[in-house]
Amino acid sequence: MKKTLLLLIVLCVNAGLEAQLSKTVDITAGGLNSALTSTEKATVTELIITGLMNSTDFSNIRSYMPLLEKLDLSGCTLTNDLLPNSALYGKTGLKEVIL
Repeated sequence: MKKTLLLLIVLCVNAGLEAQLSKTVDITAGGLNSALTSTEKATVTELIITGLMNSTDFSNIRSYMPLLEKLDLSGCTLTNDLLPNSALYGKTGLKEVIL
């Protein structure tokens, strides 16, 4: 009985750790940092951004979102209509970007 209970607890904890977090935010330039909590930034795997983005927002993506796999920018406008240099540099886990 104890082994079964322990197994169930381990499976539930593991399922929670494997859960993906999808988040949609509407921001103004430089507002991504305040649109997400520290926990959300650390655990988000899919991020959909609408509104206006600037280089500060891309810096936040690079620095604070280690698990990000999918980034949807189709609903946002970039300042000067340009993707900043090194916008997603080092994001090796990023599998999909929608522009």
